Amino acid sequence: MLEDELAFPFSAKIVDDVVTVVDFEASDDAGFCIDLIFDRDGKRHRIAAWSAERIEPFAEGHLVLAAYLKWQGLV
Repeated sequence: MLEDELAFPFSAKIVDDVVTVVDFEASDDAGFCIDLIFDRDGKRHRIAAWSAERIEPFAEGHLVLAAYLKWQGLV
């Protein structure tokens, strides 16, 4: 459902930096966790979706991501 609903790119805050999220992938960790993929300095980076703060303007489908993280007990 995330693939169908969540629109990329969108902005998120990681610590004090605003980054542009371009995709998501299944986490290398066990379970159903996902990582958000963002570009910085020409390199791709990944971070656990629960650790990125969603900021305005919110991405289309951001409520699906929020519901997913809540279902996982991560927020």
